[in-house]
Amino acid sequence: MKIFYKSIILFCSILLFFSCNSIDDLSKQEDEELIYKYEKHKNNRVASLIMDDVQYNDWVKNNIFKSDVEKVMKLTKDIYKEFPDKYDFIILLLNEYETPKSLETTSATGDGFFKTVSNDINGIGCIIAQCTNPIYSNSYLFGSSEGKLKGVLHLGNRRLIKNGPIYGIIAAVLFLYFDWDVPGYLENTTFLLTYTTIFLVLMALGVALTRLKVVSWTHAAILGAVRVILGPIIGFALINFLGLTGFMAGVLLIQSAMPSAILTYLVGSMYSNKRAVDNIASIIVSSTLMSFITIPIVVYLSLRFFN
Repeated sequence: MKIFYKSIILFCSILLFFSCNSIDDLSKQEDEELIYKYEKHKNNRVASLIMDDVQYNDWVKNNIFKSDVEKVMKLTKDIYKEFPDKYDFIILLLNEYETPKSLETTSATGDGFFKTVSNDINGIGCIIAQCTNPIYSNSYLFGSSEGKLKGVLHLGNRRLIKNGPIYGIIAAVLFLYFDWDVPGYLENTTFLLTYTTIFLVLMALGVALTRLKVVSWTHAAILGAVRVILGPIIGFALINFLGLTGFMAGVLLIQSAMPSAILTYLVGSMYSNKRAVDNIASIIVSSTLMSFITIPIVVYLSLRFFN
């Protein structure tokens, strides 16, 4: 037996959602046996879903999550026999260190898929060309009898939840919520690590540039130009909108003229395929080269009009 999904994480809803759909068919399944076995965590929000090798290979190699919505519905209905219907999202996390190739080739990011189940907020949750009926609910088809389920997320490897910034955000929220004072040594260490991170990111970018395979210099040049030209224009519009003057206005204008941030490369290298990462690195290089021309101009304008 192999654990198919390391965890089925069910996030508690912070909003109350309603569904007008009847789900009599689902209630008839309550007495049926579970399709899969579950090992629940003591908090009753996380569980390991157990499959044999045949089932596991069927889901992974054939990419059932994306190719067979009927099986996904059966899986989520099975989950609701074990968990209460009070969650917005179901997250299925594959117990693999690297995303299997069968999933990488059919995903835009290579690491996961998201199935929208319902939406009750006008203006979101639909493609512009298909917004004739943006309010909808298919939650009953996935076993959500209360209509609370908003979507099902499938992640291709367990590394996606081992993200350092996520833990940092959680720690920051705890310190702010409980109004704790940060010890001096911890604050100083954090600042030192911050400076070290910048150095490491620059090194990583340099390594990437040595292996850079430019997909299209034209594409990179166009996006780089958009960044260094459109950025100051947007910054100037914000200055007028916010009524900023003097030093603050000058800083905002100069900041808006900066080239594409190196952080985008770091995030891209963690969550995107190599082609996307190469595109990001190309845009960083092109926008940085262009900024040698645009930044002096923007600094001159800032000193002239906002000094």
